[in-house]
Amino acid sequence: MREKRPNNGSYTNSFGQMATEYFILFGFLLVIVGIFFGYSMTYINDTINEYKIRNSLNKIVSIAENVASNGYGSQAIVYVDMPKDVMLFETKNNYIIVKLKYGDSYNDYIEYASVKFRNLQLTPKEGKNRIKVFADENDIVLSWVSD
Repeated sequence: MREKRPNNGSYTNSFGQMATEYFILFGFLLVIVGIFFGYSMTYINDTINEYKIRNSLNKIVSIAENVASNGYGSQAIVYVDMPKDVMLFETKNNYIIVKLKYGDSYNDYIEYASVKFRNLQLTPKEGKNRIKVFADENDIVLSWVSD
C-alpha cells in the first residue's frame, strides 16, 4: 500500500496548477487569435467589395464608350455585381461616382470616362444588376433594368 502524504501547506497539487495555468494561457491565446481572425475577415470583405465596385465601374465605362462610338440610339446591357453597402451610385458629366459604406465611414470610388453621362442618381440593389447604357443625342444615359 501507498503511504498518503499529509497536506500541511508544504505540498501542493502541481499537476492541477500546471493544467490550470495552461488552460488560462490557451484561453488567452485563443482570444487573441479570434480578434485577429475577426479583423482579417473584415479586411477581406472590404477588399472584395472594393474589387466588385472597381470592376463594375470599369465595365460600365467601357460599354458606355463603345455605345457612344456607335452613335445616337445605340444601346447595350452591362451586368455588374454590386456589394450590399453601396449607398450612392451617381453619374456627373464624365464621372461615375459610387459611395460605399465601410463601418462608420464612407469611401468614394470615382471612374472617369471619355464620354459625357447624363447627371443621374441611381439606387443599386445588392448582387447582380443589369444596367442599360443608351446613347442619347448629347450624352450617355444609364438606367437599371428590372428583372
